Amino acid sequence: MNDLQVVGYVATDVGKVRQNNEDSAAFLRQAAARGGAVVSLAIVADGMGGHQGGEVASQIAAEWIPGSFFRAEEEPAAALEKAFLAANHEMQQAVERDPRIKGMGTTAVAVAIEGDRAWCAWVGDSRIYHLRSGRMHQISEDHTAVAELMRQGLLTPEQARNHPDRNVLVRALGTRSGVEVDVTRHPLAMVTGDRMLLCSDGLYDLLEDEEIEKISSEGTLQEAGDALIAAALQRGGHDNVSIVLVECVDELPEAAITREVGPS
Repeated sequence: MNDLQVVGYVATDVGKVRQNNEDSAAFLRQAAARGGAVVSLAIVADGMGGHQGGEVASQIAAEWIPGSFFRAEEEPAAALEKAFLAANHEMQQAVERDPRIKGMGTTAVAVAIEGDRAWCAWVGDSRIYHLRSGRMHQISEDHTAVAELMRQGLLTPEQARNHPDRNVLVRALGTRSGVEVDVTRHPLAMVTGDRMLLCSDGLYDLLEDEEIEKISSEGTLQEAGDALIAAALQRGGHDNVSIVLVECVDELPEAAITREVGPS
């Protein structure tokens, strides 16, 4: 295993229409309980629900998924799944403590990178992209009714993009006691210069994949991340927009960005 290092950039914006930011995003780098290896973990969660329930749900995801993951003794894929289930359980408990937030839920996507291997997990329609040499590949699959129709060959990508139900989720954290988590069981091999982009639908609803690919691949992480947010806002910013952009490097720069943010 090559000992690659990981730097990350986190940004979330309320957008130009919404009053509250129900997204949360985080990037952390620390030793995992399993063997003490240093692992980098990136998360984006897009909450939903009345009475600030969406904010609560996404914050729980951004806090509980890292906490559970880094304490786990399991291998990364199993640890990610366990962490998602722990966050889902905590959301159920939060509703019992405060019935006003009943009906809340959140999407969640997470990427764990250890050495030169990456594992991904997701629930909902936030996305994970892998970028290498300027080319982008979507790792996650949307858990939406429209995406299911696409996978069955009943809708074309063009029809799906403009479908009125394109954001109707068939899976989310917090909405029920049990949830199925999609996890990459086999790690993705990473090389120096590879980037991973995690984002809420507030980004990809407004930008074509080709635009996301181009912007995400150019400049420093901060330049690319700022440009992604700016592009979404320029297109109208009708939703909260959040990203975590990470890059594999040979050595950590002195000013490596490792900050964590929530709703703002």
